[in-house]
Amino acid sequence: MGVDKTGSGNDGKPEDVEKPSAKEGTWKHRRDQPGEPGQPSRVASWGGVMSSVDTGEKRDERDDEHAPPEDEKPIATPLADSAESEKEVLDLDTSSSAAEADDNQDDDGQPPEEAQGEGVKRQFGEVTQADPEGDCRSSGAPVSEWDEQSGNVDQTGADETAPEGSRRTPEIPIQMDGNQIRGAKILGGVKELFEPYRSTIAGLERQVAVIRFEASPEASPDWQSRMEASRVSAEQKVKSFNYLGYEPNHILLPSDASAEQFADVLAQLGEDQSTSGIIVQFPPPPRLREVVQDLAPAKDVDALVNTSPQEACATAEGIWRVVEPFTDETHNVAVVGSRGFVGRGVVHFLQQNGIDPLELEEGDDLTRVREAEIIVSATGRPGILGSDHVRPHHLLVVDSGFVPRQGGVSGDVRSEVYGVPQHITPVPGGIGPVEMAVLMERMAKIDVDPENPGWRLTRRSDDLRKNG
Repeated sequence: MGVDKTGSGNDGKPEDVEKPSAKEGTWKHRRDQPGEPGQPSRVASWGGVMSSVDTGEKRDERDDEHAPPEDEKPIATPLADSAESEKEVLDLDTSSSAAEADDNQDDDGQPPEEAQGEGVKRQFGEVTQADPEGDCRSSGAPVSEWDEQSGNVDQTGADETAPEGSRRTPEIPIQMDGNQIRGAKILGGVKELFEPYRSTIAGLERQVAVIRFEASPEASPDWQSRMEASRVSAEQKVKSFNYLGYEPNHILLPSDASAEQFADVLAQLGEDQSTSGIIVQFPPPPRLREVVQDLAPAKDVDALVNTSPQEACATAEGIWRVVEPFTDETHNVAVVGSRGFVGRGVVHFLQQNGIDPLELEEGDDLTRVREAEIIVSATGRPGILGSDHVRPHHLLVVDSGFVPRQGGVSGDVRSEVYGVPQHITPVPGGIGPVEMAVLMERMAKIDVDPENPGWRLTRRSDDLRKNG
């Protein structure tokens, strides 16, 4: 795997970020970032001080005395929100991208801390006002029946056969385009489920910080590609959180940011009461990976730190939710890239559900995937699987790669074999939107409904090809 060898030395003084105005105490946010027009993010960082960006309705006023000196440059560039709250998330797959390939972060699956939320009527059942301990209890009363002409989610409340106070997990049927599973349809169903939370979350005036790094102009083509994948993924996360009611905080750090500067940004966000979640786009420069462990565990929504309350990253959980309904038919699963950040999480979910997968890595005999009926590929290596690997007997192939290339993007599976398996998640538009749906659920649980039962996917016979 290629890594950036150009960013190992820095003096902590980025040269390509504008200074904040000392007089106003606000960022002069950059407008030269492609694909990121619009409103600037709410919170930025300089010299150890958090400050609101002037967006016309400041939430957290700061005194002018907190402004940095005229000659001090900011260590982070807040970027504009890349979509209005009502705009659909782009149909892109930004999951196990080049930005995430071969990372080896660990997590210990610690249980999440309880979060306090306000009472709100939800499509998961009517939830009463949360008590001081954050116990949101469901009345079990169904809010609305699903109109089959307008969508595809079973939104009724608690299962009548379940214990009193429990809430049934809503089901979203998988919808197909030929043999391709469309992640955008899944995301659309999840957005409808969580739509009732939006006004409550907006009223909390909270934000989710998404941090990514610039690529040095001297970086290798491989690293440049990874940073581009990181940019696309970050923009999709900002759009998803914005839809849910969070204020955008998309932060760009220069390629030569020092460990101290990065740690300072994480510390400020960890202490900021208005920040509910923090995501660091992977990969950061190799010399800064250890610093990611400084991220506040309670705000880690993507399982980046060893003590994260999340079981695994959102991409891995999204993959498992796609795979799960197919495991009723077979437990014969192969995972390519099983020791990477995403692949390790997929293996965790499989084993947790009684499935012992065939684990393979780049460099192994990958033709062994022909022994399986379900393939999950999470290497971030474009075209690693082709006609020698993917066969008609494969019930499902999950491609979670996303590598930007001139003229488009590539996944782990070569596009010429997309029509071969019985079901496949395409790139773009397959797993990426499902990852966003998982992240939306996690944030809703953190801020308004810790007992939310989540959602699950189901197979629908009129949408799926029959095996054999």
